[in-house]
Amino acid sequence: MKIGSVGFFFSTRNVVNMEIFSKRSYFDFDILIFGIEQIRQKMEQGAAPDVSLRQKEILGMLELRRTIIVLTYPFQMSWLFPMSSAVDFEESVGQAIEMRGGPDNLKVFWNSISDFMVYTTRWKEAGLGTPFLFVKDVNSVVGSIIRYKGGHILFLPTLNFAPKTRGREGAEGCFLDAVNNLAISLSPKSVRTELPKWSLNFTWEKLEALARDWGMRHRQLEEIAKAEANSESLHAKENDLKILIAGTGNTLEERVIEAVREIGFNAEKGEPGRDDLILEWNGRFAVVEIKGKKKSAGEDDAAQLEKWVSGFYLEKGIAAKGLLVVNAFCETPLEKRDQSAAFPHQMLDYSVQRGHCLMTTTQLLGILLKVRQNPEERSALIEGIFNAVGLYPDFSDYKTFLKLRDESEPKS
Repeated sequence: MKIGSVGFFFSTRNVVNMEIFSKRSYFDFDILIFGIEQIRQKMEQGAAPDVSLRQKEILGMLELRRTIIVLTYPFQMSWLFPMSSAVDFEESVGQAIEMRGGPDNLKVFWNSISDFMVYTTRWKEAGLGTPFLFVKDVNSVVGSIIRYKGGHILFLPTLNFAPKTRGREGAEGCFLDAVNNLAISLSPKSVRTELPKWSLNFTWEKLEALARDWGMRHRQLEEIAKAEANSESLHAKENDLKILIAGTGNTLEERVIEAVREIGFNAEKGEPGRDDLILEWNGRFAVVEIKGKKKSAGEDDAAQLEKWVSGFYLEKGIAAKGLLVVNAFCETPLEKRDQSAAFPHQMLDYSVQRGHCLMTTTQLLGILLKVRQNPEERSALIEGIFNAVGLYPDFSDYKTFLKLRDESEPKS
């Protein structure tokens, strides 16, 4: 059976992973798995999606006798699934789960998956289908099943594929096999007659028209899926630029490298344990030290940069510009940072005497966005970096190139 997962990510290729915001039709799947914890986290990052179409598709799937698996979390789920909004969920985490009653197919299913389950949610027995999983020795429900219009919704504990003898891949395969077998046993379908190959030689007008229509729609869906995947990839890559105003460590360094290359520099990583980055532009060189800091930059950062500049000269015989790029106060929201305090006064004399340029990663983002907007200014902006001594003077006010998101728009 074809399985789709909304929210919960499976590494196996046998599952199509989707976000709650995805437009992929649920009717493509025989079984749908919903990870409520991940869906809630995604919704908290952006505006709640319009789920009216999803509600209709879920009802349609149930009418088609398909199976829906819900990995529960303390979050009101009646906004998506046909269930009472009065169900009282409470947060509680544990692994001591026992099955009480239930048909043989559910027992086989539970015996296959119990090693991977941990409950994060409990609810009262009434109001959510037929309970079959309980906290051990306690009358708190952690799993139940609803039969609805021929289909089934299983509310289960969530998955915890902690490293075991089988490994995550083996554990995922075991769980998905169990889900597949349960769905078959819950909604057995009549055996379809296998037509002989010679019957393919015969057709008629309506059959041909339906085949053409099916083929056209299948191609359209493939094109939409490819376009959606490409759009999602481009959005994720662009959104990663926010690491310039929020990141630290290797991820910050990688984004800085991508940014300076797009600005127009030739950029190469320095040797391990030495300068973070070497820039070249029209025969001029810059040695870059990149820092993500909870507080401001300091004299030790400038001294480290000067060490790299001197080392570059001794090795290459070429004078290089020292460029200190710092994401200062990285754990403080941008609008609450004191931009002028990123490079305190006591380090300025040292850096000015050595011709260093001191720049925040936020300013670097401003330069990148300016180059995109006005490519003809690329050379002047790069010259400005080489010519700046001490504090880089431009793009110090982030409000000139960043804007606050409209609350009515989805978060990105």
